[in-house]
Amino acid sequence: MSCAPPWVDAALVQRALDAEAASADGEAHAQAPAVRSVSAQPLGAAGENFASRLLRVRAQLEGGAQRSLVLKCEAEDAAVRDSIRQSGFFPREIAFLTRVYPTMQGLLEAAAPGRFPPLAARCLLHGAEPHAFLLLEDLGERGFLTADRVRGLGLRHSLLALSALARLHAASAAALAARPPLARELSCPWRTAREDPFDNVLQLCFGLAGEAALLWPDLPDEYARVLARMKAAVYDKFAALCRPKPGRFNVIVHADYWTNNILFRYEHGVPVEVRVVDYQISHVSSPAMDLLRFLYTSLHQDVLERHMDLLVREYHAALQETLELLGIESPTLKDVWADINAHGFYGLFGAVLSVPFMRAEKGNAPDLDSAFKGEGGISKETYHTCSRFLTYVLKDFRRRGWLCWEEFCDP
Repeated sequence: MSCAPPWVDAALVQRALDAEAASADGEAHAQAPAVRSVSAQPLGAAGENFASRLLRVRAQLEGGAQRSLVLKCEAEDAAVRDSIRQSGFFPREIAFLTRVYPTMQGLLEAAAPGRFPPLAARCLLHGAEPHAFLLLEDLGERGFLTADRVRGLGLRHSLLALSALARLHAASAAALAARPPLARELSCPWRTAREDPFDNVLQLCFGLAGEAALLWPDLPDEYARVLARMKAAVYDKFAALCRPKPGRFNVIVHADYWTNNILFRYEHGVPVEVRVVDYQISHVSSPAMDLLRFLYTSLHQDVLERHMDLLVREYHAALQETLELLGIESPTLKDVWADINAHGFYGLFGAVLSVPFMRAEKGNAPDLDSAFKGEGGISKETYHTCSRFLTYVLKDFRRRGWLCWEEFCDP
């Protein structure tokens, strides 16, 4: 049974396929085969698509052929939808996929023809009525799959994902240099805590994490007290870290670079190629933001513990190589680590907010939309499922000086 909204019909999909055909042929009047019917099914488990709906739309074409597209549209819940509209997430992603990313990919192609396959899905059609939406190519048709978010990524997957991230960062730096107005178009989306209901979600998560941490046998109670004390300040710290730093190396960050937004194509069971999806909060900032988000949410814990230095080093090598091809001076490895250290607290935000959602078994993920509305959706017990990982993260952050310990510990 199809779950497509009533406005997702054969005519809409026809417009998308005709636009694709016209782009491929270079002729505005080119047309695709006629769409006879459409159906849709949810893409991803409940709780995995915060602030939006994600559907796989299947079209039956004239002559018996089929096409599959991915529809991303606004959340059904009016309260979530209205708040997200204030944040401008859909216009931001549309701008990235239709104007910014084509510039980035064009610069890469000009610098090294045929060397760099695309990293983003093609947007065939987008609109704002009756709801904001994007119709995207279905990367699943080309063999791209998500990895196991519950287990976390192994070393091979992690290296490939960081190479892709380095390419995105390098190409975006070139695009910002070629078109400086992009920096204004993709400015930081986060406002003050008073203006943003996301502050309530952060306070809820840090408060619950602090309560849960009191019961973790390998973590001293003082960590729980620090988490509880910092919850009122975490949004402002988070928003300040997201803003670009003048005089530093800034790029267009993905800002939600984690397992479910990174798709892999495999050959003989080995990951060989990557596509990256979901650019709704992309903005100009330090590349450290994406590195910390990825490293402290998406890796298998053993990989994080044993190979973090290697992963940062390989990211830098790929970044440096791509920037040199684009004629842009690269930051040094020391510079990259300096930015990671300066933004370290951002990694804690990612771990506390996101890991319980990311590591939950499919079908049992907490409901972030409900938490966003203040209707529960997450509990103290949620944090017990990932206590081993969060215990490691908290101790590691204190060791690295990223926990703002002196600011929030007992006087």
